[in-house]
Parts: sequence; structure tokens; C-alpha cells
Amino acid sequence: MNAKRLPLIIGLGLFLLFLVGCVGGAIGSSMFRDAEGVLPVPGVHMPPQQILGEERGEVVSGGGFQLTNTILSSLIASGLLILLFWLGTSRIKVVPGRLQSLLEAIVEGLLGFMESIIGAGRARRFFPLIGTIFLFVLFNAWISLLPIYQALGITRWDTVTLSEIDAHYEEFVVDNEDTPQLRRRAEIDNLHEIIAARYEPAFEAEELATGKTADEAHVEAQEKAHKKAEQVKVRVVNDGHVLAHPIILEGHKLEGGIEEAVELAGGEVDKRGAGLSATLLRPAGTDINMPLALALVSFVMVEALGLWTFRLGYLAQFFPVKRIIRGDVMALFLGFLEFAGHLVRLLSFTFRLFGNMMAGEILLLLSAFMVTFLFTIPFYGLELLVGFIQALIFAGLTVVFAASALTPHEGGEGHDHH
Repeated sequence: MNAKRLPLIIGLGLFLLFLVGCVGGAIGSSMFRDAEGVLPVPGVHMPPQQILGEERGEVVSGGGFQLTNTILSSLIASGLLILLFWLGTSRIKVVPGRLQSLLEAIVEGLLGFMESIIGAGRARRFFPLIGTIFLFVLFNAWISLLPIYQALGITRWDTVTLSEIDAHYEEFVVDNEDTPQLRRRAEIDNLHEIIAARYEPAFEAEELATGKTADEAHVEAQEKAHKKAEQVKVRVVNDGHVLAHPIILEGHKLEGGIEEAVELAGGEVDKRGAGLSATLLRPAGTDINMPLALALVSFVMVEALGLWTFRLGYLAQFFPVKRIIRGDVMALFLGFLEFAGHLVRLLSFTFRLFGNMMAGEILLLLSAFMVTFLFTIPFYGLELLVGFIQALIFAGLTVVFAASALTPHEGGEGHDHH
């Protein structure tokens, strides 16, 4: 093959793949084939989901420790970080190898960044915590970009019998010439109505116990029951009953040999992809609990550092007693604003990281659904950049706030303790 033609062939292949992605995606399918795309309709789950026990695939509820897809993801990211640095430092050499050189570049770059803000001595003192925060956020953002990462998941099934389907049909009489005939018609649009009907009485009892009226409790119970039903897939089990009216079921709500049972019962099967009720792994940054936990670690470290350095004098920025005694009422208001400003850091840290990570996940999800294959690749590059920037911002702001805590405040001792 001529080497000059190779780039042309590769470019042509990529262009054809892009065209296939356009046609196979949701946009092309709706324009040309009036059908669904190659991928199932994406579902975004904000709360983390359990991955063990009978409640696997459902959102976290109740107390106690529950292993979720985001916790598992953070444990994997932490394990990979520990393994990476253990492999890179277990045999340190004067002339470093590739892995050791990479780790040294990361450490030196981050340490240099910190030294430019708070000085060499303090940077080395706080580097373990700041470096851990930076790498943890970065790994959690980047590890989710692996193609197989969110392809593993859980399909949660709930069972519906043919008798239950049959119970949702009503009988009525139709006069056919001189002979009345008994006909049946469906009262439901899909099988989730049956699942919702199961949960509704329990939810209604809970609402009544809170003091709501019967009508209010009924409305609230219906909403909760339908939300609960939407979280599960449905399968049909043949219990020997034969339907008197054909019913069309989506194939992803069936398992095993149930398709044949439905057809024998007079139903029709429309085979579709199953999809997942919950992913086994999900980036920890998309769970608001992880950014909040990191924000609390950063906040507590900064405030503890200020108290350790200036003792009770650190509190003078919040409660300027001397100025208040002198009759400066505005000082009390300014102290309150300073105190509120420190608390706002928690919200700023938390929602900045959570918002960017969740937005990135939704962007990748929708881009892959709208136009499959190549169209998503530029967004992967964007997410690599966003993950690095968010890790750097989180670590950088922690360093800046730490430097601020080490700055003498009114009423403090006026000097630094090392």
C-alpha cells in the first residue's frame, strides 16, 4: 500500500464512521428512519445507587453503611493511586525509570505550584494533604472516561404474572347483531402500572400517618409509587393463565423463555435492548457526598491551621472584641460577614466540583446518544481538561485559604509559628 494514500484511507474511514454514527444516533434515526437510535434512551440518576443485597439498583435509603456505585468507584481510584505510587517508589533509583520520572514530575510540578503561593517551608509541610486531594479528584474524574468503566451494571427485575396482567383488563358486553359477546380491553399502558399499584397502598398509609387528608395522601402515594416503579425493569412469568386479549410487551421486560409463554398466552413480544437499572461504577465526583466530604476536609484543615498558629487570636477576625468595646458596631457586622464567608467556602467547593463532574457525565451521555461513535471523542478531550482544571482549582483554593489562615489577623499574635 502506498504510504501517501494511508492518511487518505484513514480519513475516509473516519468520515464513513462519522456518517454511520449520524444515521445510527437518535438524530439520524428520527430524521431518516423514524426509529430509536442504536443506544437506549439515557437515564440520569442523581443519587448514588446500591450495588449489593436485595435493594441493589435502587437509590440509597435509610441509615447505616451501604456500598454504592460511587463509593466503589472512589475505592478503586484510591487503590490505583496507592498501587501506582508503591510501584514507582518501591525501587527508587538515582537514574529514574519511566514510572519514577512520571511520579517525580507530578510531585515537583505540584510542589512548585504550592511554593509559589505559600513558600517552600509551608508547601512541604502541607504537600501530603494537598497532593492527595489533587490526585484523588483527578483520578476520579479521569478513570470514568475508560470506555468499559460504566458499561458494567445491574438490571433490577420485578416479576409480573400473566394473572396480574389479566386482572388489569375489564369486561364489557358488545352487541354483535343479535348475539351479545363478552369483550375485554386494557386499562393500563405498560407493566409499570402494575408495579406502581403494588407500592401505592403502603405509600398511602405512610402519608396518612403524617396527618394528610385522604385525597392528599392518595395523590402523594401515586407519585411515589410511579417513581418507584420506574426504577425497575419488569419481567412476565407464565403461571398457566391464558389471556383473552393480545398484549404487546417490550422484550427488555422479559427474561429466559418467557417470550414463548407470552406468545402462547396470546401476546406479542417487541424485542429491545435491556439497558441498565444502575451502573456498577460511577464517578465519585457525580455524588455530592464526595465533593462535600473533600470540602469538609479542606475547611477543617484551614480553620485548624489558623487556630494552631494564632490560638484564640485567630477568632478575632470573626469576633473583634477590642473594636466592639471601643464602640465600633460595624466591626460586629464585618465579623459576621467574615464568618459567613468562611462557611460559604463549603458550598463553593462542593457545588463547583459536583456541578462540573455531573455536567460532564451528562454531556458525554447525550453526545453518545445523539450521534454515536466519533462525535463523542472531542468531548472526551474536553473532560480530560475539565478534570485537571477542577483538581487544580480544588487544591489551589485550599492552598490559598491556608495561606490566608497563616496571615496575622487583628487581635492575633502578629507572627507565624513554624
